Amino acid sequence: VAPAPPPPPPATTAASSDGAADLRASAVATRVEGERQASALTRAADADASTIERVEGAKAAALERKAQASADSADSMLRAAQKASNTADGKVGSLGGQITKVEGEEKATFFLNFQKKGELQTEIKALKSELKTATSTAKTAAKSTSDASGIAGKESGSLVKAQKEAGKIRDAASAKASSIRKDAAKMADKAMAQANGAAAKLERQADKLR
Repeated sequence: VAPAPPPPPPATTAASSDGAADLRASAVATRVEGERQASALTRAADADASTIERVEGAKAAALERKAQASADSADSMLRAAQKASNTADGKVGSLGGQITKVEGEEKATFFLNFQKKGELQTEIKALKSELKTATSTAKTAAKSTSDASGIAGKESGSLVKAQKEAGKIRDAASAKASSIRKDAAKMADKAMAQANGAAAKLERQADKLR
């Protein structure tokens, strides 16, 4: 009598197949949820970092604008003072030349021409009086120029300091924003790693049901 054939392997039941499919679907959903959490962490961190950079950047820009405005105003005042001083100096020089010319004419006038000499002497006297006033004005203008130059130099130095301070503000904001983004990236990687681990576990369970 021939030996009986071995029993056939047990057929995969519909319940086992459905269970495996559910586990694989759960694995996919787990990965999707991990990606969602990672993306949310990244977006939130980027929003926070961008806000810090924008707010601190505006603060730095305002600091620079204020210092620049003061420096520009001081430079404008200096240019005006220099123009006034140059004008005053020019007038002093012009009057000096006129006096020299009229004095030359007076000396060249015949000594008995009293009327002409008298007119020239009167003109010389008026020119010298005008020169005295112009010289005083020139001295005042020169002092104003010196004062304006000092103010302009001071404001220029303040501008440099403000620019350095603004640079520090921007650097600090950039470092803080970078730190926030890096921390978020680590948290996102961790969320994905946990999701992938959980999904892999579900897939192994599904493989056992095949």
